[in-house]
Amino acid sequence: MFSLIGLMVGLVFLGMFLSTKKKKGLRTACLLLVLLVFCGAAKPQKNYLKISDDQMTTDKKGYVTIKGKTNPKAKLKIDGEKVTTKKNGKFTFTYQLKKEKKKSVPVTSKHGNKKLKKQVKVEASKKYKKVLVKQEKKAKQKKQKKLATEKKARELKEIQTALALAQKEPTRENFRKAQKIVSESKQSQQEDSDQLKEIEGKVKEQELVKSIENSIVTAENSLTRNDYDTAVREKQKLSHDNNSFNQRLETVNQKIQQAEAEEKAAKEQEAAQQVENTEMVLVTPTGSKYHNRVCGRGNYTEATLDTALARGLEPCSKCY
Repeated sequence: MFSLIGLMVGLVFLGMFLSTKKKKGLRTACLLLVLLVFCGAAKPQKNYLKISDDQMTTDKKGYVTIKGKTNPKAKLKIDGEKVTTKKNGKFTFTYQLKKEKKKSVPVTSKHGNKKLKKQVKVEASKKYKKVLVKQEKKAKQKKQKKLATEKKARELKEIQTALALAQKEPTRENFRKAQKIVSESKQSQQEDSDQLKEIEGKVKEQELVKSIENSIVTAENSLTRNDYDTAVREKQKLSHDNNSFNQRLETVNQKIQQAEAEEKAAKEQEAAQQVENTEMVLVTPTGSKYHNRVCGRGNYTEATLDTALARGLEPCSKCY
């Protein structure tokens, strides 16, 4: 842009002096002057970068002032931050060390296709080093406090999750997991222990219900008085009544009673048959009948009814 302006100014002056009727020497001198101005305007300016001090020590608050000079048209950055230069290319930039005790700060200047880069070594002063140590200690304590808070939150969430699962599915396994988490955590409260007791009661009741169910199934399959009595004893351990169990046990009891009655009748019939078969009758050596008294002539002897029947004897029509 400056080259174009210089060219235009030079052409204006050239026209003015050529139109005047002055001496030839004066016109020549003016022409040379215009050419010099044009050449100076058209000549590109080189990029450069100068740093006043490339090794610096901070003040007690960690600040340093970086000074230097570069091409006024250049794009200047210090530690990645854009810096505005003065018209003459000079610049001043206040920089602060954050956490580092020592750092090489990059300073870059770009003009056209040419980019220059230098490093300013900044080191913390003794007073600022003490400040950094305090800040580091404070940051460490803050981090530890944050970690402790996060750990506490994780443990509380873990307790809540385990208890919620055990409440929803009160199995022995879920109860033991929740119990282990609560007992090992420093964040557990009395209400967690109370909740565990409630869950344990549900687990025991669920296990008892399962045991009763198994006992009733056994009694239903065997239909024996012993298995029925075992199922009744298990059922009596329940803290509340269960109509389903009551009905099933009553059905089993009725079937057992029926079986017992049938068995008793069968035994009584068998006993009566045995008594009948052991009845004493009178027989003769050659007779074809058995008698309950002396009936006619013959040599009568006593024999059991079984023996008489075994001989093929028939009851006497006069005696029976």
